[in-house]
Amino acid sequence: MISWPADVTFINTRYQDTALSRDPREEVMDHLYDVHHLNGGDFVSHTNTRSTKILTPEEYSPRMLPVDGSRDALEEAYENASRYKVQSRSRYSPEDRTQDLSWGYDPAMDMTSMQLSMSTMDAWKDPNYWDVVPPTPTSISEASIAPSSDSVHRGNYTSVEANTGDLINFQRFIRKMQQGSPKIILDRLNKDWSPPATEEERDNQALEKHLWVLTAFQLKKEESVGQLPDSELQSSDHSGDTKPKHVLEMYGNLAEVYQLSAMNPHDKIKYLSTRQQSTVPLPCNVSYLTVPHAGMTPMPYATTSFDRIRTSCLPSLIPLTKLPPILQECNRILCPGGVMEVRIVPPSPKKETMGPKMTEWMNERLLISLERSFRSLRPALSMPGWLKGAGLIVQQPTQVVKLPAATDPATEDVDNVLAAHIARTMWADTWGQHMEDRQDQDRWWWQSEEIVQECVQYGTVFEFETLLAIKQ
Repeated sequence: MISWPADVTFINTRYQDTALSRDPREEVMDHLYDVHHLNGGDFVSHTNTRSTKILTPEEYSPRMLPVDGSRDALEEAYENASRYKVQSRSRYSPEDRTQDLSWGYDPAMDMTSMQLSMSTMDAWKDPNYWDVVPPTPTSISEASIAPSSDSVHRGNYTSVEANTGDLINFQRFIRKMQQGSPKIILDRLNKDWSPPATEEERDNQALEKHLWVLTAFQLKKEESVGQLPDSELQSSDHSGDTKPKHVLEMYGNLAEVYQLSAMNPHDKIKYLSTRQQSTVPLPCNVSYLTVPHAGMTPMPYATTSFDRIRTSCLPSLIPLTKLPPILQECNRILCPGGVMEVRIVPPSPKKETMGPKMTEWMNERLLISLERSFRSLRPALSMPGWLKGAGLIVQQPTQVVKLPAATDPATEDVDNVLAAHIARTMWADTWGQHMEDRQDQDRWWWQSEEIVQECVQYGTVFEFETLLAIKQ
């Protein structure tokens, strides 16, 4: 390879002409001259010749091999192709900085290569449609989690593909969570967690805690499933369909991905996030893609490549002006009949149920900050319109889960205490990044006894809403 000085400037010139060959059987179609002009009158030139030549059967037949896929045929093809390998010669003179390259061209070798390629073309399938069956572990140790993954950088994106073997053991653990009663879940959340000694322990603790919260939220959703129309139930339930689905989880908590992976072990899940991958390994059916910031368009996925898209924090991450383009991109990458599931975590409780102290706290600590960063203050009202504007059909009625903001500290009602814990955790995970801290005040409203008592008195509730939008 030639290393040119840094001050050298290239100016390209390209032209072509026709010429005659000395071989009467060869017809030269044209010469293509490519000249790179350098400083001081120097240049680098390349000449490419396109020609056709009529070969006799004696020249042609021995080199053409019927490739039937057998080992003998492949070895014979390789030996014949190696006899006619491309010849190249180059000349470089430092004095005139001129390089001339010419290539020997052998049509028989190209035809052999073409036959080899054509023999396997029919068997090739797009990787998205490969049916990869994970190995079944023979023991618990074989199914243990091993933090191993491959990271690939592509421009602004960082892609991580799991190569961890099978995480069936961890998926079973998540399914056991879903079988737990509210009391078991609450006991796990309130247990005395030992301080993490390493970053890996910290990430594992955070993941497990949020998984317990999502499990409890799933129980609350199941309690309200009777509110869903039949069409929505069919759109959200794929238990009868054995074909693997391609699912995109957008910007959600990592625990959302693990829960989704456990509930749909045969689906192929893409996780789009702005966070670098944690020390916790990925499930074997999940791939991780990191982008610099949320709402980047165009999205790094092919058209009609997903059967389902899920997002739980879109209104908090993306300004109002960027929501229409990102939703249009979601429409583009959805397959016809695909579903986009949008969970709305409200920034504030239902207005009619808030007292003056809670209203003041929300206005001063959160809502003003949201206005300043152009976030939606009432995403449950605005999101259906944005989805329709993107060409999606929003199913009605939407699913609503009501959760109390606080409960009486003296209560023994496990369901209400757990529901309040769900509301606080999911609210903090979604909107906590926009809060304005005050040195003279507690960080969270539930740390103020006055606000907690007011919420109990007024019956303050959050309304978590799930929208399902279908692409025609």
